[in-house]
Amino acid sequence: MWTKETLIEALEKHCVLTDQEKQSFRLLWKAKLKCVEVKGCYITPVNPPNIEVSFRYEPEFDWEKRNHSQSIISEFSMLANGISYWKGLCEEKGTDHQKDRLFMAQEMLLSFLKGLKFGGISIMVDNVKAEDMSLFE
Repeated sequence: MWTKETLIEALEKHCVLTDQEKQSFRLLWKAKLKCVEVKGCYITPVNPPNIEVSFRYEPEFDWEKRNHSQSIISEFSMLANGISYWKGLCEEKGTDHQKDRLFMAQEMLLSFLKGLKFGGISIMVDNVKAEDMSLFE
């Protein structure tokens, strides 16, 4: 999940940031996108969270479990990063549009987690249940 601090830490490994960029989540995000475009690399947090998926009903085959887990982690990460993005912009400016987008992103992740729970699947992020994370605050 991206914050100003995690963006700065990750971007300093790939590019040079100005003092102005370091003060603005929006400018850091633009720098991240520009760096990805120029270098053609995928930038991840330096210390990414440990995400574990558990199944109430174990899939029959190991490859099936691995594929399900990877798909779930990928979708969860995408939705959580969406929340991080809008949360960062809200903290910086806090317009109604940004607050609405943050609410929508949180609702999408909550719906995703409810669907998994209904199917007997749970996600732990650094030993915390995903639905108990600060993403929803």
